[in-house]
Amino acid sequence: MLEFNSLKFSKRGSDLAEGHHGFYSMNGQKGIHLYKPDGVAAAYIVNNHAQGQFVVTAFPTPEGTRYMQSTCSHTEEWLNIDGISLLREVELIDEIRIE
Repeated sequence: MLEFNSLKFSKRGSDLAEGHHGFYSMNGQKGIHLYKPDGVAAAYIVNNHAQGQFVVTAFPTPEGTRYMQSTCSHTEEWLNIDGISLLREVELIDEIRIE
């Protein structure tokens, strides 16, 4: 289970636990993919020394998952991060819990 901004995510490949917001999968030390309950890619949490810490919108295409350079309003609403500062976003990333 991963918790980000008080939202819980089940590990991708498992069943969606009751009350969880979607799924997650780790991308090594580079970041975390977040998926909606139907398994569709929706966001990526960048968390590495080379790029920094921030959230971007992700979306599937026939060629594979694509990433925006920022978040769109739908992603911000889904993750309850609309209207927050970049500093607060970094704090939320630092507060991520994985059990």
